[in-house]
Amino acid sequence: MHPLNIMAQEFIDYVKSHDLDPAKTLLWMVSSQIACNIGLFPHHLKRLFHSYGEGMEKAGVYVGTMSFMDISLKLPINTYFAYMFGGYIRKIGCRLRPYEKTKGATDGVIRESMDILVDAFSGKRSKEEALAEVISVLRQSKYPVNGSRRWRSSAICTCGITT
Repeated sequence: MHPLNIMAQEFIDYVKSHDLDPAKTLLWMVSSQIACNIGLFPHHLKRLFHSYGEGMEKAGVYVGTMSFMDISLKLPINTYFAYMFGGYIRKIGCRLRPYEKTKGATDGVIRESMDILVDAFSGKRSKEEALAEVISVLRQSKYPVNGSRRWRSSAICTCGITT
C-alpha cells in the first residue's frame, strides 16, 4: 500500500501548499475492477485522510472514468489541448534555452506563455487568441537569443530531456 501513502501525502502537500480548504477538494481516482484491489483504493485513501486529521478528513475521493466524460464533455478535449500546448511550449523552451543571451530569459517567456494559457483554460479568453499571443510572445525581440540557428531535429535540453 506504499503507493497509496505517497498519493495521499502528495495530495495533502498540494492542498496545504496552495492553502486550499480540504472540504472543497477531491482526489480523483480512476474507476477500476482489475487486480490489486484497486477498487478499495478510494476507501483506503479516505481513511488515510481521516487519520491525518487537520481538516483533511473533510477532503473527498472521487472515482471516475479515465476520459473525465462523467465530469464534463469539454474536459477531455481541454485536457488534451492543455497537455499539447504546454508540451509545445516546453519543447520550444528546451530548444531556445542553450542559445539565450540573457540567462533565465527562456524561463520568463515560458512563465508568461503559461499564464496566457491558464487564462484561456480558465475561460477568460479564447484558446485561439491565447495561442496566437503565445506565438507572438515567443517571436518578440524582447526574447533575445544568439543569432545563429543551431537547432537540430533532436537536441538535448538543458533540463536533461531529449526533444
